[in-house]
Amino acid sequence: MRKQNLKWILILMLPLIISLVTISVEGTPDVTMLVDPPVIADEALQAPSTFDVRINISTTLPVYSWQFNLSWDPSILMIIGYQLGNFLNAGNATNTTDIITGDAIAGWLLWSETAIGADFPGKTGSGWLGNLTFSVVDYGYSVLDIDHDLTYVMIKNHFPPPPVYKVYPVKENGQFRNVIPGDIGGDPDDPDPSIPDGDVDRYDYGCFAGNYGRTI
Repeated sequence: MRKQNLKWILILMLPLIISLVTISVEGTPDVTMLVDPPVIADEALQAPSTFDVRINISTTLPVYSWQFNLSWDPSILMIIGYQLGNFLNAGNATNTTDIITGDAIAGWLLWSETAIGADFPGKTGSGWLGNLTFSVVDYGYSVLDIDHDLTYVMIKNHFPPPPVYKVYPVKENGQFRNVIPGDIGGDPDDPDPSIPDGDVDRYDYGCFAGNYGRTI
């Protein structure tokens, strides 16, 4: 009798157990998160110039929460400002909460926003999640990297199980460089001759000439 009762209890509890499960979906083309513009290449952007990038999203799935982790080279760039985008609010999620944390010295930022309220169906379409302002610290190159496990969105599924699941989007990084075209590397007596040194001279030409015609 006890075994029979336990069986029915488990059957009755199964929907509840299922509803508490959150699954993860790896890199689906249904959701894309990207740095916009993808390339900032301008030799005029020397310290202490500033520039802005946006983190954009495009989705055919009903997103109700997003998070991205962005990192960069802190020897080249420093973040000095940010502004929350309108993606969820544009989907009539009048109540949202966002959390931002990071380390400007180490060169990373974690930002998330969640729609509050069970009646929000999720947002599809395209929009921008946030605007970031950087100050240029030095001459060189940096990836603006969002390709991280902490970059994902949460989806509401109206046909459970399960009712919510985590999706890792297609992630498109950005890049910044303020290197003068032709500045391949430094002088032989520089600490690291492979790093561009801010001028185009005979050493750059020598590097080019020595590798002319090479293929991978």
